[in-house]
Amino acid sequence: MKCIAIDPHVTSTLYLGTVEGGIYKSIDAGENWVSMSSGMETKKPGKPSAAFRTINALAIDPQNPNTLYAATQAGIYKSINGAENWVEVSNGLTDIQDPQWQDYTGGVIAYAVAIDPTNSQIIYAATYGKGVFKSADGGTSWTGTLLALGKNKMFGGIQAFGENEMSVGVQALAINPKQPTIIYAGTTLSGVFKTSNAGKSWEPVNTGLGSQATKVGSLMIDPQNPNTVYAGTQRGVIRTTNGGQNWKFINSGLQPVPNMDQPVVLAIDPLNPHTMYAGTTLLGIYKSPNVEKE
Repeated sequence: MKCIAIDPHVTSTLYLGTVEGGIYKSIDAGENWVSMSSGMETKKPGKPSAAFRTINALAIDPQNPNTLYAATQAGIYKSINGAENWVEVSNGLTDIQDPQWQDYTGGVIAYAVAIDPTNSQIIYAATYGKGVFKSADGGTSWTGTLLALGKNKMFGGIQAFGENEMSVGVQALAINPKQPTIIYAGTTLSGVFKTSNAGKSWEPVNTGLGSQATKVGSLMIDPQNPNTVYAGTQRGVIRTTNGGQNWKFINSGLQPVPNMDQPVVLAIDPLNPHTMYAGTTLLGIYKSPNVEKE
């Protein structure tokens, strides 16, 4: 399993994203699952179906839960009928010939998708090596909001070091539900970035993280207090209570934290935002019933 999404209106409807297995759907709270990957097959040269069917993230339109977006190893897919069928909506996302080499060439692997809660035509996509893209038409077309191309060039505040663009790989996005022009981006090596103008400009917000490279794999915003943001990193869980001005680690009980290979994955209980779950690669799942007191 790579990701899971819950219908915000019918919570017994679940969507599951897998590694090379596409998408599954349950309408009975997970008792039974049906494969829902029609349209994700590909015959394009150099693009094996496995790349399209590895689902890194799923997002459900909060205004129309039959509309979903899937971030895959080879771009973005969209469904308008509850995952019955999918179409590729990657126009404007840089294309390359061989997804198997994307990690090294900076090709577009889509890691995350976020939908503006007040205007579902506005979509943001987090990618590996290309930064964050924005669509203002429900995914029909995309434009880059922060791109790093080539050697030692800076675009939108993100620095690419040498020929390796891992520093601009973006794995997580979170939109402020009360001020959707405020967005946080979690990067592969450079911590957290923030925009207050819907992606026109970005700035690093990493005070408190020290000099060690920080890989951010997930971001969660407290729905009741959106200045409180949580990030899952390879160093554990961090939190800011002032919109990213500074962060502190809240790793009590989450051991061992040092030198974890993959970042912690976070989820907030939608009915009780004080309860948070932290998933780790090798150490299982942790729960905090009062995360705000950590």
